Amino acid sequence: MQLSFSETESVIGVIALSVVTLVSLIILLLLTIHKITVRRQQSNFNAILDAVEKEKQRIGRDLHDDIGPILSTSIKGMDKLIAADQSNPIVSQLMSYRNSMTEALEGVKSSAYDLMPAVLVAHGLQKALEEMCSRITSVEVCKVTFKTVFQLNLSAEENLALYRIVMELVNNAVKYSGASEINVIFDLKGKSIVIAVKDNGRGFKVTEAISSGAGMGIGNVVTRAKLIGASFNLNSVMGKGSVGILKYKPQKSK
Repeated sequence: MQLSFSETESVIGVIALSVVTLVSLIILLLLTIHKITVRRQQSNFNAILDAVEKEKQRIGRDLHDDIGPILSTSIKGMDKLIAADQSNPIVSQLMSYRNSMTEALEGVKSSAYDLMPAVLVAHGLQKALEEMCSRITSVEVCKVTFKTVFQLNLSAEENLALYRIVMELVNNAVKYSGASEINVIFDLKGKSIVIAVKDNGRGFKVTEAISSGAGMGIGNVVTRAKLIGASFNLNSVMGKGSVGILKYKPQKSK
């Protein structure tokens, strides 16, 4: 039986429509699978990050509550021994040990603070960042300042995420930029928070640093930014410094 031209066109139309429908369904299926995969990866990232934060807090508590007091007590004991007999030739050696233990205690306190910033929980992000900048300025050769044009009012999870990102950027600048000044600035653009961490250091080639593995800290920032749905851009000019900019829309505004 031979089909007429109009019937042939109709059959071809049905076949074409079927093919288009099938392709559309396949594309939809692939997109759905991709979305599910991304959600699972996001869930896994969040679970891993949550586990890491809990472990950091546990180690921070151990350092603060156990190791710190032991070192502090030992230093006080050495002070008593030194004061008891200044003429003893061993005093100079004890003084050397005491100074080393004092440095170790300061290191423990600093590490405990970084791992478990108690001020963040007690007083929020603004106070924690002010204290962090002040603490770094007191022990480093560069001046670190913090400025915000609005009152920060975020959830505990958001506070911790943003604190870790800013701390990573500041620590990177302190270690590698050779800057004399680092500025942390919080601004508000519409419903989004814009965070800028600027330094006046030597600058670097961003792409080369990341590809060579030297940008591990940058990688951590990018990962953390993605986890909270924030965008992050880093610009650097040789001899003029660098600026990292994070744009984040708070959960209550989404």
